[in-house]
Amino acid sequence: MSRRLTLSLGLRYELSDALKESDLQGGNFFPDLGLVPLGSQLKRIYNIDKDNFGPRAGFAWDVFGNGKTALRAGYALTYDVPNFGSIHAPRTAFWNGARAGAFTNITQGDFSKQATGTGASDIGASNVNSCFDVPGSGAQWVCGGTGHLLYGANPTGDPPFNAMGIVRNLQTPMYHYYNATIQQQVLVNSVLTISYVGSRGQDLLMYRDLNARPLGCFGRFSDPACARPFDSKFTVPCAAGTCPEFRTVVQLTNDSKSWYNSLQVSFRQRNWHGINTQYNFTWSRCIDYNSINRGSRSNAPQAQNPYNPADSKGPCIYDVPRNFNLGGTYDIPKAKFLGRFGEGWQIGAVATVLDGRPFTALIGSRDRSGQDLNGNIRADCLAAPIYNPRDPRHYVANPTAFKAPANNKLGSCGRNSLRGPGFAQWDMSLFKDTRLTERTKFQFRWEVFNVLNRANFGDPATNARFSNSFGTINLTPDTTSSPVLAQGAARNMQFVFKFIF
Repeated sequence: MSRRLTLSLGLRYELSDALKESDLQGGNFFPDLGLVPLGSQLKRIYNIDKDNFGPRAGFAWDVFGNGKTALRAGYALTYDVPNFGSIHAPRTAFWNGARAGAFTNITQGDFSKQATGTGASDIGASNVNSCFDVPGSGAQWVCGGTGHLLYGANPTGDPPFNAMGIVRNLQTPMYHYYNATIQQQVLVNSVLTISYVGSRGQDLLMYRDLNARPLGCFGRFSDPACARPFDSKFTVPCAAGTCPEFRTVVQLTNDSKSWYNSLQVSFRQRNWHGINTQYNFTWSRCIDYNSINRGSRSNAPQAQNPYNPADSKGPCIYDVPRNFNLGGTYDIPKAKFLGRFGEGWQIGAVATVLDGRPFTALIGSRDRSGQDLNGNIRADCLAAPIYNPRDPRHYVANPTAFKAPANNKLGSCGRNSLRGPGFAQWDMSLFKDTRLTERTKFQFRWEVFNVLNRANFGDPATNARFSNSFGTINLTPDTTSSPVLAQGAARNMQFVFKFIF
């Protein structure tokens, strides 16, 4: 726009087609139709999302015209194509063994396991369907009450079955990204940068159970008022006469959201008496309804019936409010009297200090809320957590303040309302480069990790039903018990010899 102002504008369009299967082996569950296979009635698992327009805008302004102060800002609307596994093989087995995906609703020909009325196992090693034998039909198997013949005489299993559904108009998840930055040259070859960086996610993926019992039905599943929503709508012949066709119906929705806001500060200094350093600090907050697209007990919503996705609003599983790190090198002056041995030496250091990540107080697979979910219910929080940051055996000092909720109640603990231990580590290195020819050199490195030999701890145990283990830690941050060169290892070192050409 001028010598001091640059403006960037753009528009991106993305067409997000539905996932397909070449032999039409798949199906979707609809509350009004039941389980419908791909075919003449259902051309694709879900509809194509055709309105994914992503505008971009940004500017850079030389504020005073001297090249020392720059103001920048930008915005972008971006789209995130769904993870294939979130549709084909969602990790939702903690819901009564519901391992069905959109392409495993319809059999893949593996009937090595039987599905029982308890939902403890599935038809097929990884396949779930809602198919049943029509009495007097010569073992003809139909699916979802639609009358479509899909199976031969070999499938076995008793209803109710688990199934999966996807909202018909599944939207492509979108993110709004925005930032504003001021950058100032402080001294020669040094610059200070201060930024606000934020994002908001909409139409993000989240699972729910369409067929959960009403809250408060524990101990009275036989009460007609506690029937599952589809118990009377979809039925099949069974040994008892007529049985409900479906148990857990996992549905993939666009009900999740996310928010991220941060202040980011960095200072970079170059070539000051052989010293090059960079310092970075981020102060941020990340909140969402769930943090992964393929399900986990800690990320699944506990309020299923009535359905309330906002009940799961809490810190992202990767939320780190404060994150500081620095890195630098120092070129040791030449010692000419030592010849080649006295030149090419360099010292390096990296330090990282950050807050711990959040976790949720759960009660394991025990579900006495009455919803019959078999998992993902959070604990009751009777008091704020008290932490012993340097005692992994008693990291949560008051574990008895967390317990299973009363029967027919949801846990009062918020999702990710507790915080794990932080992390701090200092690494150093000594380098020596020796020039052999114009194009080749030999490098020696002595690297020391965790110089201060500080113990760093991983995630605490999260099952509040067991107060003797809840809040204890037996892993390092890299989730192993004995790392060598990783976050959480004891002080160690290595020598490296390299020939560079």
